Amino acid sequence: DVLNLHGMTAQYVRDASTSVSASIRSATVVGIIGLIWTAFGFTSALWRVYDRAWGGHSHAGPRAWVRGFAWLVLFTAAHTIVALARSEMGHATSSVASVLVLQLILGFAVWIVARSLLLGRKLPWRVVAPGAALTAPGTVVFLAGSSLVMPGVIDDSDAPLGPIGVAIALGFWL
Repeated sequence: DVLNLHGMTAQYVRDASTSVSASIRSATVVGIIGLIWTAFGFTSALWRVYDRAWGGHSHAGPRAWVRGFAWLVLFTAAHTIVALARSEMGHATSSVASVLVLQLILGFAVWIVARSLLLGRKLPWRVVAPGAALTAPGTVVFLAGSSLVMPGVIDDSDAPLGPIGVAIALGFWL
Protein backbone atom coordinates (compact mmCIF):
# COMPACT_ATOMS: atom_id res chain seq x y z
CA ASP A 1 0.00 0.00 0.00
CA VAL A 2 2.77 2.45 0.87
CA LEU A 3 4.51 1.87 -2.45
CA ASN A 4 1.19 1.74 -4.33
CA LEU A 5 2.02 -1.65 -5.84
CA HIS A 6 -0.50 -4.21 -7.09
CA GLY A 7 -0.54 -7.75 -8.39
CA MET A 8 2.61 -9.82 -8.71
CA THR A 9 4.93 -6.86 -8.00
CA ALA A 10 3.28 -6.34 -4.61
CA GLN A 11 3.61 -10.07 -3.90
CA TYR A 12 7.33 -10.00 -4.77
CA VAL A 13 7.88 -7.11 -2.36
CA ARG A 14 5.97 -8.93 0.42
CA ASP A 15 8.00 -12.12 -0.18
CA ALA A 16 11.26 -10.19 -0.16
CA SER A 17 10.46 -8.45 3.16
CA THR A 18 9.47 -11.78 4.74
CA SER A 19 12.75 -13.28 3.55
CA VAL A 20 14.72 -10.37 5.03
CA SER A 21 13.12 -10.85 8.47
CA ALA A 22 14.09 -14.54 8.48
CA SER A 23 17.62 -13.67 7.33
CA ILE A 24 18.06 -11.12 10.12
CA ARG A 25 17.10 -13.72 12.74
CA SER A 26 19.51 -16.24 11.24
CA ALA A 27 22.30 -13.68 11.04
CA THR A 28 21.73 -12.73 14.68
CA VAL A 29 22.02 -16.35 15.80
CA VAL A 30 25.17 -16.84 13.70
CA GLY A 31 26.60 -13.60 15.12
CA ILE A 32 25.97 -14.64 18.72
CA ILE A 33 27.52 -18.07 18.11
CA GLY A 34 30.53 -16.36 16.51
CA LEU A 35 30.88 -14.03 19.48
CA ILE A 36 30.82 -16.95 21.92
CA TRP A 37 33.36 -18.83 19.78
CA THR A 38 35.64 -15.79 19.79
CA ALA A 39 35.32 -15.37 23.57
CA PHE A 40 36.35 -18.99 24.12
CA GLY A 41 39.18 -18.50 21.64
CA PHE A 42 40.40 -15.62 23.79
CA THR A 43 40.31 -17.69 26.98
CA SER A 44 42.09 -20.55 25.19
CA ALA A 45 44.84 -18.21 24.04
CA LEU A 46 45.15 -16.80 27.54
CA TRP A 47 45.31 -20.35 28.94
CA ARG A 48 48.11 -21.24 26.49
CA VAL A 49 50.12 -18.16 27.49
CA TYR A 50 49.80 -19.00 31.19
CA ASP A 51 50.45 -22.69 30.60
CA ARG A 52 53.71 -21.96 28.79
CA ALA A 53 54.78 -19.36 31.34
CA TRP A 54 54.03 -21.59 34.35
CA GLY A 55 55.51 -24.91 33.29
CA GLY A 56 53.42 -26.22 30.40
CA HIS A 57 52.11 -29.30 32.20
CA SER A 58 48.37 -28.71 31.77
CA HIS A 59 46.23 -30.22 29.05
CA ALA A 60 43.40 -28.50 27.23
CA GLY A 61 40.01 -30.17 27.15
CA PRO A 62 36.57 -29.90 28.66
CA ARG A 63 37.93 -28.90 32.08
CA ALA A 64 39.94 -26.08 30.50
CA TRP A 65 36.80 -24.88 28.69
CA VAL A 66 34.82 -24.90 31.94
CA ARG A 67 37.60 -22.97 33.70
CA GLY A 68 37.72 -20.56 30.76
CA PHE A 69 33.96 -20.05 31.02
CA ALA A 70 34.28 -19.45 34.77
CA TRP A 71 36.97 -16.84 34.10
CA LEU A 72 34.75 -15.14 31.49
CA VAL A 73 31.90 -15.02 34.03
CA LEU A 74 34.24 -13.56 36.67
CA PHE A 75 35.63 -10.97 34.22
CA THR A 76 32.14 -10.03 33.04
CA ALA A 77 30.78 -9.79 36.59
CA ALA A 78 33.60 -7.49 37.69
CA HIS A 79 33.09 -5.16 34.74
CA THR A 80 29.32 -5.26 35.14
CA ILE A 81 29.72 -4.11 38.74
CA VAL A 82 31.94 -1.26 37.56
CA ALA A 83 29.44 -0.31 34.83
CA LEU A 84 26.58 -0.29 37.35
CA ALA A 85 28.61 1.81 39.76
CA ARG A 86 29.49 4.22 36.96
CA SER A 87 25.83 4.60 35.95
CA GLU A 88 24.75 5.23 39.57
CA MET A 89 27.38 7.85 40.32
CA GLY A 90 27.42 11.37 39.00
CA HIS A 91 30.12 13.05 36.97
CA ALA A 92 31.81 14.66 39.97
CA THR A 93 35.54 14.15 40.23
CA SER A 94 35.17 12.20 43.49
CA SER A 95 32.66 9.83 41.82
CA VAL A 96 34.99 9.24 38.87
CA ALA A 97 37.87 8.56 41.27
CA SER A 98 35.71 6.13 43.29
CA VAL A 99 34.77 4.19 40.15
CA LEU A 100 38.41 4.11 39.03
CA VAL A 101 39.51 2.72 42.42
CA LEU A 102 36.70 0.13 42.27
CA GLN A 103 37.74 -0.84 38.75
CA LEU A 104 41.39 -1.23 39.77
CA ILE A 105 40.52 -3.33 42.84
CA LEU A 106 38.16 -5.63 40.94
CA GLY A 107 40.62 -5.83 38.03
CA PHE A 108 43.41 -6.82 40.40
CA ALA A 109 41.17 -9.50 41.94
CA VAL A 110 40.21 -10.88 38.52
CA TRP A 111 43.80 -11.03 37.31
CA ILE A 112 45.21 -12.48 40.53
CA VAL A 113 42.68 -15.33 40.27
CA ALA A 114 43.01 -15.72 36.47
CA ARG A 115 46.21 -17.76 36.39
CA SER A 116 45.15 -20.24 39.04
CA LEU A 117 41.63 -20.52 37.63
CA LEU A 118 42.68 -21.00 34.01
CA LEU A 119 45.48 -23.44 34.82
CA GLY A 120 43.42 -25.39 37.34
CA ARG A 121 46.06 -25.29 40.04
CA LYS A 122 46.93 -23.08 42.94
CA LEU A 123 49.72 -20.59 42.36
CA PRO A 124 51.26 -18.58 45.21
CA TRP A 125 49.66 -15.13 45.36
CA ARG A 126 53.05 -13.47 45.96
CA VAL A 127 54.20 -14.79 42.59
CA VAL A 128 51.12 -13.72 40.59
CA ALA A 129 50.47 -10.39 42.38
CA PRO A 130 53.02 -8.34 40.35
CA GLY A 131 51.42 -9.49 37.08
CA ALA A 132 47.95 -8.66 38.41
CA ALA A 133 49.20 -5.26 39.60
CA LEU A 134 50.37 -4.47 36.05
CA THR A 135 47.45 -6.06 34.21
CA ALA A 136 44.68 -4.31 36.19
CA PRO A 137 45.71 -0.76 35.15
CA GLY A 138 46.41 -2.05 31.64
CA THR A 139 42.86 -3.35 31.46
CA VAL A 140 41.52 0.00 32.68
CA VAL A 141 43.48 1.84 29.97
CA PHE A 142 42.35 -0.66 27.31
CA LEU A 143 38.69 -0.34 28.33
CA ALA A 144 38.92 3.47 28.42
CA GLY A 145 40.38 3.45 24.91
CA SER A 146 37.71 0.99 23.82
CA SER A 147 34.97 3.28 25.09
CA LEU A 148 36.32 5.97 22.78
CA VAL A 149 36.94 3.82 19.70
CA MET A 150 34.35 1.03 19.77
CA PRO A 151 31.15 3.10 19.36
CA GLY A 152 32.37 4.29 15.96
CA VAL A 153 33.50 0.80 14.95
CA ILE A 154 30.15 -0.69 15.95
CA ASP A 155 28.23 2.04 14.11
CA ASP A 156 30.34 1.48 10.99
CA SER A 157 29.68 -2.28 11.16
CA ASP A 158 25.99 -1.96 12.07
CA ALA A 159 25.06 0.31 9.17
CA PRO A 160 25.80 -2.10 6.28
CA LEU A 161 25.54 -5.46 8.09
CA GLY A 162 23.02 -5.06 10.91
CA PRO A 163 23.23 -7.31 14.00
CA ILE A 164 25.87 -9.59 12.52
CA GLY A 165 28.04 -6.53 11.92
CA VAL A 166 27.80 -5.68 15.61
CA ALA A 167 28.79 -9.27 16.49
CA ILE A 168 31.76 -9.07 14.08
CA ALA A 169 32.89 -5.74 15.60
CA LEU A 170 32.66 -7.20 19.13
CA GLY A 171 34.56 -10.28 17.96
CA PHE A 172 37.38 -8.09 16.64
CA TRP A 173 37.35 -6.20 19.93
CA LEU A 174 37.76 -9.45 21.88
